[in-house]
Amino acid sequence: LSTLAAVDAFGGTVYVKPSTEAVRLTSEAVTFTIRKDGVSVEARYMFKNLTDVDVPLLLVLPLFAENTNRPFPQNRLERLSATWDKEPLGFAEPPQAAEINELATTYEKPFVASVTFRAKATHVLRVQFSVQPGNDDLHRFVAWRTAGGASWAGRVERADYAFKYDTKSVFHVVGIEPNWGWQWGQTGAYVKR
Repeated sequence: LSTLAAVDAFGGTVYVKPSTEAVRLTSEAVTFTIRKDGVSVEARYMFKNLTDVDVPLLLVLPLFAENTNRPFPQNRLERLSATWDKEPLGFAEPPQAAEINELATTYEKPFVASVTFRAKATHVLRVQFSVQPGNDDLHRFVAWRTAGGASWAGRVERADYAFKYDTKSVFHVVGIEPNWGWQWGQTGAYVKR
């Protein structure tokens, strides 16, 4: 993000802390639907436990803020909901979140959930939330941080990112980064990695 850009809240790839070699994030599919009233985010993650034992882990769904005026305690992923293998899953703020400087303008706010990866099993996490687009002097933008993928065993086998919009919400697409061979048009953009 530009040093002049400001965004109150944006998400990123779910991760575990500390990193694990027992579970692989096999795929991430994220769709951003851009409307005048904000951005709806739908993410689907598929995981594979590579071991013969159950592995309990703490999932972290990050909220990032850059150059924001929104205080840390009040910043939220609006309308946050999630399912783990089609069962409701609640993400909560961890107790250490209260220790962060309330006056910080750039930060990560972690939302966490405990899950168990069954031996040799495949699991699916679905997450939905809403955010407002970021802005600088001339543009509004949507951001997503992918670094969380590095906390899982091996590399992410497949990552799909799609942006849906209409000409009432997005007048002109200035650019899409990183340069991964995006396909884009009047109503959206898509890339598969």
